[in-house]
Amino acid sequence: MKIAICDDDKIIIDQVDTMIAEYYERHDKEIPEIKKYDSGNALCNDSFIPDIVFLDIEMPGGNGLLAGNELKKKNPDIIIIIITSYMDYLDDAMRLAVFRYISKPIVLSRFLRNFDDAIKKYSKLHRHILIKTSDGMEKIELGDLVFIETEKRKCIIHTVARDIIGLENISYWEDFLKNTDDFYSPNRSFIINLSYVTGFSHDEITLCDGKYSVLLSRRKYKDFKTIYIRFLEKE
Repeated sequence: MKIAICDDDKIIIDQVDTMIAEYYERHDKEIPEIKKYDSGNALCNDSFIPDIVFLDIEMPGGNGLLAGNELKKKNPDIIIIIITSYMDYLDDAMRLAVFRYISKPIVLSRFLRNFDDAIKKYSKLHRHILIKTSDGMEKIELGDLVFIETEKRKCIIHTVARDIIGLENISYWEDFLKNTDDFYSPNRSFIINLSYVTGFSHDEITLCDGKYSVLLSRRKYKDFKTIYIRFLEKE
């Protein structure tokens, strides 16, 4: 695992670094590789590609959300945690699929709770699953699964890299994914990964910045909204 901290305030960088060390000391684990940056441009121009990044929003030399967008292109699975005094960017952060939004001053207990969630998310993203196809078995990382849709008695598994036609039906996948917090069925024919949601209305959910759109059953709108907000605001 690789972690980046990006803030124009050295005090905040040192504080986040200390809190990360505190987390690993409490869990008696070795601290992973960490790199620190004082601007979004410095972060994006480096060859270092983090798995988890702590980003300020308002910085000279590159807005944090723009930097996050560039990092997403390099690593679609990157876990972005915004740490900022500016709370006016929540809508933009949601479109970027930010994992958490922590306000300054940073409270240690809240930081540790959210960082623990990020570690669990990272572990889940890198969990491998097997898909039964007509040619045998395909292995993918669970975090790369964007959504599943039915096609007759089979399912199309849409991943970040490619589409796979699986032999299992939608009921199989509903049962397989029922204990994960990241997946939701907006109607009988689809299962979506909430991590890739970039917008929604009363009857439609958009994924991957509008690349995909999925019908949202009107009777499920309130349920989806509640679950999605809870997904974004896990504390």
